Amino acid sequence: MQEFLHGSEGRIVDVPTLAAQAGLEDRTFLRRFQKATGHTTTDYWQRLRISIARAKLRDTGLAIDQIGWEVGYTDPSAFRKVFNRIVGLSPSDYRRRFASGDRPTT
Repeated sequence: MQEFLHGSEGRIVDVPTLAAQAGLEDRTFLRRFQKATGHTTTDYWQRLRISIARAKLRDTGLAIDQIGWEVGYTDPSAFRKVFNRIVGLSPSDYRRRFASGDRPTT
């Protein structure tokens, strides 16, 4: 199931779809998912999205708002808030600290 979520690149897939893929009822799926990962599905998706965003911040010169959009956040403020909560740095501070030298813009 985690491979499926990683393949979705952080795009939210609804719980009934995930539960059906796993052959479980929704509540059973949610309980087992949290037991297996230590996270709720929402928290897992947020962490997956932020992981993808971290790579884009390090490896590309894309605008921060564009990165937020590409990983599934339609509100730049929400993206920055979640990023800061999970990483402990703002996206711009993260980029300054960890960006590679040559960063393509695409």
